[in-house]
Amino acid sequence: MFQRIGPMEIALIVIVALLIFGPSKLPQLGKSVGDTIREFRHSMKAAQEDEPASTGNQAKDQAAAQSKAGAANDAEEEPKA
Repeated sequence: MFQRIGPMEIALIVIVALLIFGPSKLPQLGKSVGDTIREFRHSMKAAQEDEPASTGNQAKDQAAAQSKAGAANDAEEEPKA
């Protein structure tokens, strides 16, 4: 998607940002964006560390419940036949 962004395009983006926000606000804006990205990465890493343990157990529990439910349904259907 961003394969065609070269040095000229980046310079244009920086100039437009400088014109919109001004030289005094630009460093604050960059710091805010950096902090936001850092917090997002930290949150994603924490979520990935928590997820595999609980997801694996949930999947096993769901599979066991489905097999028990399937066995109960099969047991109920056999006497009818």
